[in-house]
Amino acid sequence: MKRGALKDLKLWVGVSLSVLFSFLALKGVDLRGLVEVAKRANLLPLSMAFFLAYAILWVRARRWGILLRPLGSVNEWLLYKMTLLGFLANYLLPARMGELLRAIFLGSRTGNSASSIFGTVVVERLLDLGSILLVFFIVTFSAPFLDEEKALKEALQATAFGLVLVGAGMTAFLWLLKVRREETIGIFSKTLGKILPKLSSKLVNLLSSFSQGLEVPRGRRDLGEIAIWTIAIWTLSATVVFLVSESLGLGLAWGACWFVLVVLGLGVSLPSAPGFIGTFHYAAMASVMAYGVGKTEALSFALLLHAICILPVMVLGLPVLWAEGMGLRAMTRSVVREDVKDA
Repeated sequence: MKRGALKDLKLWVGVSLSVLFSFLALKGVDLRGLVEVAKRANLLPLSMAFFLAYAILWVRARRWGILLRPLGSVNEWLLYKMTLLGFLANYLLPARMGELLRAIFLGSRTGNSASSIFGTVVVERLLDLGSILLVFFIVTFSAPFLDEEKALKEALQATAFGLVLVGAGMTAFLWLLKVRREETIGIFSKTLGKILPKLSSKLVNLLSSFSQGLEVPRGRRDLGEIAIWTIAIWTLSATVVFLVSESLGLGLAWGACWFVLVVLGLGVSLPSAPGFIGTFHYAAMASVMAYGVGKTEALSFALLLHAICILPVMVLGLPVLWAEGMGLRAMTRSVVREDVKDA
C-alpha cells in the first residue's frame, strides 16, 4: 500500500511539474503565430534530423554493448532493439521505466540477471550526466550573455550543483560497491538485517547481482571506444538541434546548440509526465530565447525538437514492440514482476 502511494506521489509530482512548465511555455504565446512559424519550417533539415535520431540510438547501443562485455557478448541488433524499446518506454510510461525495462528485456533474452544488466545502465547514465556537466562548465565560461541572463544562469547553476551532488554520491556508492563489495553489502546486512531480516537478505542478493554490472571494461581499447561513442552521441545530438534550428531559420551557432543540449539535459532531469512534456519544451524554449529568439519562434523550435526526439522512436519502436509480442500493459507487468521477484 505504501509502496503504491509512493509511486502515485512521484507520478503526481511529475504531472504537476509538466502542467506548470507547459503553462509557463504557453503563457503569452500567439497560438496562430505558432502555427504560422511551424508551416514555414524547411522539411529537408527536419528530415535529416529525423533519420539522424536513429543513428544516435545505434551509437548508444554500441556504447552499451562495450559496458556489457564483462557480462558476455550481445548481438548488436538485439542491443539496438532493447535501446529503442527503453526510449519508447521512457516516452510512454512514467518514472523513466525504460531504463529498468531494457535491462529486464535484455536479461530475459541473454540469460543474464536483470539487476546485473541494470548496473551497466546506471554506469551509462552516469557517463551521460558527467558529459552534460562537463559541457555545462565549458558553456558557462564561453557564453558571455549568461552574465546578463542572471535568473537563467542561477537556475542552471543550482540544477547543475544538485546534479553534481547526486552524481558524486552515486559514484561514491558504486565505487564502494565495486571495490569493497563485501564490506558495503555487509553494512546493509548488519543495519537493515536487525530491523527487517527478510528484506535485508533479498537486498543483499540484489546488490550482489547489481554489482556485477559495475565491472566496467578496463582495457585501453574499450575505454577509448566508450569515450569515442560518448563524444559521438553528444555531437550527433547537437547536430540534431542545429538542423531543427536551421529548419526554422533561427540561425543558431554551433556553440549555441551545445548550450541548448545542456539546458535540456538539466531540464529533463526534473520529474515530469511521460515524454518529458512541459519540462522539455520550457527548457528548449528558454535556451534559445537566451540568444534573442522570440517566444513564439522559440516554442515552435521546442515543439519540433521534441517531435524529432519522439517520432522516430515511435515509428520504429511500436512495430518492434509488436514483433516482440508485447504491449504497454505487458511492459508495465514486466517491471512489476521484476520488483516482486527482487523484493
